[in-house]
Amino acid sequence: MLLLAVGIVVATTLIIGCEAENLSDTESNTAKSKLIAAENRQLRNKIKDLKDLHKKELKRQEGLLAKCQQEKDALIKLSGEGIRDLMDTALNDITEEAARLREENENLISRIKTLQAQIKRLIEQREELIKELRKRPTIPDKPQPL
Repeated sequence: MLLLAVGIVVATTLIIGCEAENLSDTESNTAKSKLIAAENRQLRNKIKDLKDLHKKELKRQEGLLAKCQQEKDALIKLSGEGIRDLMDTALNDITEEAARLREENENLISRIKTLQAQIKRLIEQREELIKELRKRPTIPDKPQPL
């Protein structure tokens, strides 16, 4: 009986020790689970924060892209208008210069005709004077002896 009592005590001690070990393992597993759960929550929060940051950055980049596209379109339009304006200005300048030169040519042609008419009249007057001079008696340069 003593043996039986010792066996029961040993068995009880073993059972209590195993249960205590199981309880400490369970407590350890629970603590590990809590730590893992807390770490998972932190990681999820970091992921959420990173996603939010990514969304903000993406919106900012899209805004910059839209602004750049507007500036590009404005520059293209401006350059097209600038070229058109430049061409219009150059064409207007050329047209005005051509009109001015045409008018100047007409004035010069008119002046040439006027001068040619004057030259013709002067030539005619000269011819008439030569004819009149030929009709007159000549006066000797030196008096002739008598």
